[in-house]
Amino acid sequence: MPGTAAQTTIASAIIAGLLAANCIGVKWGARIQNATVFAKVGTLLAVTFLAGFVEAHPSETTAGGGASNLGPLGGIAAALVPVLFSYGGWQHALWIAGEVRKPKRDVPLSIVGGVMVVIIVYLLANWAYLRLLGYEDVARSRAVAADAVAAVWPSTGKRVVAAAVALSAFGVLNAQFLTGPRLVYRMAVDGRFFRPFAHVSPRFSTPIAAILLLGAMALGLLLAAGQNAVDRILTGAVLIDGLFFVVTGLALLVLRRKRADAVRPVRVPGYPFVPLLFVVGEITVVIGAYSDPKVRAAAYIAVAWVAAAAFCYLLFFRGGQAARDEDEPAGLPS
Repeated sequence: MPGTAAQTTIASAIIAGLLAANCIGVKWGARIQNATVFAKVGTLLAVTFLAGFVEAHPSETTAGGGASNLGPLGGIAAALVPVLFSYGGWQHALWIAGEVRKPKRDVPLSIVGGVMVVIIVYLLANWAYLRLLGYEDVARSRAVAADAVAAVWPSTGKRVVAAAVALSAFGVLNAQFLTGPRLVYRMAVDGRFFRPFAHVSPRFSTPIAAILLLGAMALGLLLAAGQNAVDRILTGAVLIDGLFFVVTGLALLVLRRKRADAVRPVRVPGYPFVPLLFVVGEITVVIGAYSDPKVRAAAYIAVAWVAAAAFCYLLFFRGGQAARDEDEPAGLPS
């Protein structure tokens, strides 16, 4: 119990520290984000470099670890949940588009470029894991990057990589406080959320109320779920993302038909097949998040969360009257 209490205290202190940094100014949040991204990419490339200079581990073709009764298709769908979580985050660029100087050019470039970098780095990293550990050890590992380096550099290497993984998680948390409040702020400005969250600090030029709201929710989830349920929270987050990605893909198809004459600075290549493929892939993720009985409770909680939010929206914000005053900025300062 003391260990668990200490972990919860440290996690709460980290959340509070990131809240303070992002409330003070967007530059502080951006600096933290840049540092953690460079550390994460550098660590994965270092592991790949290490794997290229050691003797390859014999790769097994039989499944290791616990057997799954989900069946081939169910197993693939369930496996897509953590995979898509690794590639997630591209949508955050949309949430801060109002603070980008040239959004029509830079937002699409950041999404496409960022996803391509993630694909390349993670493919290299997974090649390195399989080379250093082999199939069965990768399947059994709960900290695959640390175990892979420990296979060559047993003591210090494992600690260094574990620290880098923790720093990466730190960056993921910071990204939520850097981008998420901008979405809440913009919804409030448009009358789609409670009006107090549409205000910006005159001193720091940040949506402090929205930032504190997300921080309070993070602390609440941490205290309610505990340390041993973080993986389930992530599964629930992937399911919620999947549901809204499905709606987003379908909305593109509908809007292209209903608003055929609208100005579209960015065109979708391969339309309509690319959006349809995207929708099918996200539906598979949603099914996968529900199929695994070990994390099904998280799926139920995620669906209940979406249902509660939809009810709140219909009750309070369906009219969508703009909440912005004449003296209120249309967007946050960049």
